[in-house]
Amino acid sequence: MSTVDIEIPFEIFERLEKHSKGFGDTPVNVIERLLNIIEGISPKDMPKSPERNLAEGKDFTKYIFNNDRYTKCRLVLAVVKEYVSSHPNTSFDELLIIFPKNIQGSIGVFNRYEDVQRKYAGKDSKRHFTKSNELIQLSDCVISVCTQWGPQTNDFIKRAESIGYKVYPTNDH
Repeated sequence: MSTVDIEIPFEIFERLEKHSKGFGDTPVNVIERLLNIIEGISPKDMPKSPERNLAEGKDFTKYIFNNDRYTKCRLVLAVVKEYVSSHPNTSFDELLIIFPKNIQGSIGVFNRYEDVQRKYAGKDSKRHFTKSNELIQLSDCVISVCTQWGPQTNDFIKRAESIGYKVYPTNDH
């Protein structure tokens, strides 16, 4: 199945996400269910695709990077930290070239920490790593890495490998 990257306002994404919480579902599947309702397609008439099966059961794959074991979001944090550690003069715009926003989706791989604070002020879930030891200092700002990773983790891993990092999935979940 091919995909198309679209940008939707964060508020609409949050509304879709509310309909998917607690059911192991994704906003994409919520949109598909809505389209099926509009088009009069019964769920029992829909074939099960591999993508749909993966969405029904959460993927708990762990990864090895630099001899440490990580969940998806922690892997992304570790790779970005490693890159910045090896390239200490990296600016926000330069890091965006290395890890473009569209790898993650609507939120982006990372954001300026000040923007994250402003965007999520008063909210419990910030969708970013925000503890002081998780923040990353760039040459021109501090960034916060996104915690929202699912199937697009594979795109991030491909990008990390294209710049020389080795990432291996583990057999334990």
